[in-house]
Amino acid sequence: MRRLSSAALLVLCLAFSAGLIRLLSLRFSTGDVYPAYSSLRADPLGTKALYEAIGMIEGCSVQRNYGPADDIPSGKGRTLVVAGLHAFELKAAAGGDISDLADWTNRGGRLIIALYPATYRPEEEKEESSEKKPEKRSAPRDGCSTGSPARGIERLWGFELEPIPPTAGSQHDRKEALATRTVEVAMLPPSVPWHSALAFRTVKPGWRPILVMNGSLPVVVERAFGQGTVVLCSDSYLLSNEAMKKDRQPAFLTWLIGSSSTVIFDETHLGVSDPIGVVSLIRGYGLDGLLLGLAALALLFVWKNAVSFLPPLGSTGGERSGVQGRDSTAAFVSLLRRNLRDKDVLRVCLDEWKRTAGSARRMTPEQIAQMAAVVERSSKSKGAHSDIAAAYRDLCDIVRRSQT
Repeated sequence: MRRLSSAALLVLCLAFSAGLIRLLSLRFSTGDVYPAYSSLRADPLGTKALYEAIGMIEGCSVQRNYGPADDIPSGKGRTLVVAGLHAFELKAAAGGDISDLADWTNRGGRLIIALYPATYRPEEEKEESSEKKPEKRSAPRDGCSTGSPARGIERLWGFELEPIPPTAGSQHDRKEALATRTVEVAMLPPSVPWHSALAFRTVKPGWRPILVMNGSLPVVVERAFGQGTVVLCSDSYLLSNEAMKKDRQPAFLTWLIGSSSTVIFDETHLGVSDPIGVVSLIRGYGLDGLLLGLAALALLFVWKNAVSFLPPLGSTGGERSGVQGRDSTAAFVSLLRRNLRDKDVLRVCLDEWKRTAGSARRMTPEQIAQMAAVVERSSKSKGAHSDIAAAYRDLCDIVRRSQT
């Protein structure tokens, strides 16, 4: 019964492990455990479709970057896609990252920064009289503010972010918004859908508007940096899996990626990184099999200590087999049976009693003679064991009479 219960527990553990592995594989296959606009995500919010589509183009290769900016290969002939970056993260970019990206583009790389779509919220707009503070514009939902002076990457690269107020009668519905091309880029379609309420206000010369909204608010701008270029997009929707299925814009994506032969999708800014650790070293040196072997040995060790291959005592239902232990009395009885005949038992007992018992000294010679006669009569008798028992009782009676 114990062995059956242990086997059932082992089966339940294996079934639970298989179900857990299946559940995790389903979660990771869809990629919804990753942030929005990650190239590892296969649902509508990811960019895995674009990643795999570029990889199927002859002469093009795609990669993912899980490390810092200074670990990215040389920018010559490569395009780096940074999708789903929030506006406040762009504003708060570290100086070292900005310097690394600038050096990367100066060496011939094409950098694409596509921001997370922001929604204009008119309820945040405050009505203020002209005689008080200057009029303030409402901030987009992701926290971008245009009232403060440009700082960080905005100051270094010469642009600012500003919200796009809805047009009259649109009721602030960003799903119906369209971004139109400028006359400078004829290969793009006349208009593309746009789902963000952010625009760029260029401060330094060199920025070229590619797509605009409301006729004059740039939402896609491009600028040359050394031998490379930087493209800023206020929306990442057209890169998503949803857009690739419902509203594909191949001409815009072709222009966006450029003529690079290698496209790198950055995952570090989304929090998906590959830190150096024990697991990374094991995978790097191909020690996965060793790890699985150690896990199998651990399971076998637990199994060995949990399940016995020998049946427990008494489980067979029959008599207990093997050498059985006996106490000292049983050993003495067995010794007597092997060395004394039945008719000699009383004689040996009487001799031993006379030698060791103190009461024998208080008995008269006549009483001792009576006891010897009883023993002699019993030894000559050819009866059953009952005669020996009767003779033993006679001996006991003689001893009791001597003590009275």
